[in-house]
Amino acid sequence: MKKIILILLATIALVAAGYAYDMYAGPQLVPVSSSPRPEIAKESGNPVPDFHFTTLSGQTIDITTFRGKPVIVNFWATWCPTCLNEMPAILDLVQSFEGRVILLAISSDHTPEDINRFLKKQPEEIKAALDQDYIKVVFDENRAITHDIFLTERYPETIILSPKGEMIRKIVGGFEWNGQEIRDFLSSLE
Repeated sequence: MKKIILILLATIALVAAGYAYDMYAGPQLVPVSSSPRPEIAKESGNPVPDFHFTTLSGQTIDITTFRGKPVIVNFWATWCPTCLNEMPAILDLVQSFEGRVILLAISSDHTPEDINRFLKKQPEEIKAALDQDYIKVVFDENRAITHDIFLTERYPETIILSPKGEMIRKIVGGFEWNGQEIRDFLSSLE
């Protein structure tokens, strides 16, 4: 009987430790309701360091490839409800620029299979948008881009890069991507 109680207590302790680790070491979700207006910070024009990434389709690309066009770098994950809510609007926005604006959707999911499983369940219009050459979906293994380069801690978070590759806008939290303000801002960068 004592052995069963010890095993039960050990199991409870392991579950509690795992939960605590997820809560404090893992990514933090920021509900839209806790922040009525997402933080929109103008960055100082700091250049983004050169880095390369591999898309889900296996294409390796250097960030400098996109110089000459504004780039929306969106940090998201399939487990982030706010990220998923804003995805259709951000795709519509980028598509409306017909290749003049690039979307780099960097996922912090656990595996590329998690992302692919999620994408396969999406409506056809989302799948069609993701097939555009100016929209790149990336699995950020070990969160090297997310944490080491862009210092992202909350999801969603979006960095807008100028055509020169400078960070010029940072949006933390959910954002209304259908608004005229963001369209005008991106148009001013062309």
